[in-house]
Amino acid sequence: MDKLVVKTSPFITSKFSTRRIMLDVIIALIPCIIAGVLFFGWGTLILVAVCSATAFVSELLFTLIKNNKWNWEAVKNSSATDLSCIVTGILLALNLPVSMIWAYDKEAMAFIPGTISFANIWMPIIGAVFAIVLVKMVFGGIGRNFANPALTARIFMVIAFGSAMGTVGTSNIIGLDAATSATWLSAGRDAAAVSTNWFSFLIGNKGAAAFGETSVIAILIGFIYLVIRKVIDPRLPLMIIGGVAVFAFLFDALPSGGSFADMMLVVAGHILTGGLMLGAVFMATDYSSSP
Repeated sequence: MDKLVVKTSPFITSKFSTRRIMLDVIIALIPCIIAGVLFFGWGTLILVAVCSATAFVSELLFTLIKNNKWNWEAVKNSSATDLSCIVTGILLALNLPVSMIWAYDKEAMAFIPGTISFANIWMPIIGAVFAIVLVKMVFGGIGRNFANPALTARIFMVIAFGSAMGTVGTSNIIGLDAATSATWLSAGRDAAAVSTNWFSFLIGNKGAAAFGETSVIAILIGFIYLVIRKVIDPRLPLMIIGGVAVFAFLFDALPSGGSFADMMLVVAGHILTGGLMLGAVFMATDYSSSP
């Protein structure tokens, strides 16, 4: 009887371990992290480190308290070691504006791009705790959460910290000045802007409310890696992107008029800007909450 292990569902048969899958997701997210550093500076790494560490510690403490065991064996057997909490922490960081780590000039009432400040660092810490404890672990842990923890935490942070979460950052490749500006989606959705800036939109030189959604190319590299490693089914992200393209054409491009080429540029703008690509590839494919 001592060898009988009693666990609750879900029971999923797979030749890949949870840790192996999560490690692949972490590797796939590295291009997005690198793009964030290139476009916004080293402060993005601070956000990634803080969110990941907080997520890991939150899950570890939750499991230790729940099991009432405080030894090294309990630490090794904690679900925190399967790396899923690290994935949640990284995804949460990628969903945050880089201004979260920038200093704020009260006189100018504006952020100081590139100048690191820890004044708001408590916000991503609270967000990471919310994601792990209230969205994931309270419902039973990995496989039982009702929604993607990182995405739900972002929604919570938008509601709780609207001003800090609403700042849009943009920059050129590292070495040039970073700044804040409106995104294409919030600045008129002009077809001409896509025509003249499509390459910038593709590589990431654009306005972004979250630094992880900046570079479409970086996201696509991660997508290709996950498909090759058979971690995700490519049909779900492609269906989401295709669905957005159809609705963007019917309810934005078509009513706005213009040539067919202009309408296609508007559709492209919806795909290349905003959080669509990041969400479709890394959050919609979440094993627990995806169809």
